[in-house]
Amino acid sequence: MTVLFAYGSLIDDRVWKLVAGPGAGPAEAAVLADHTRVFIAGAWYPTVVPSPGDNVAGALRRNVSAAMLQRLVTYESDKYEIRDLGVTLAGGDSETVRCFVTRPAVRLARRKWDYDAWRRKGRDQLVRRLLAGDSVA
Repeated sequence: MTVLFAYGSLIDDRVWKLVAGPGAGPAEAAVLADHTRVFIAGAWYPTVVPSPGDNVAGALRRNVSAAMLQRLVTYESDKYEIRDLGVTLAGGDSETVRCFVTRPAVRLARRKWDYDAWRRKGRDQLVRRLLAGDSVA
């Protein structure tokens, strides 16, 4: 089983369950220090990049099975690779977890991606697309 840190649309429980499938458990709050979220150029979704002094709040997902991970890989697309990153849990403990991060050749925008803004403006459209079985990339 894999422990995964989500920092974009997969923070949202409904999106997580639609993408990861059956068995998706509850999220734990976690923070990725010294990083920020930015848009991928021409896309509606983010990646994380090093940014000293900034923090990315996200969701830690435990017990991610191989089947769930494969669905997540498909959702994230070949723009991403899985890396090990250190996060801090709500209680202050640190843990090394898996995280989808864009591959080096992927072009990024300079504009920061905001989870709350996405949730207000883009979440419902994404959920409709997922329910319809549409490609979301």
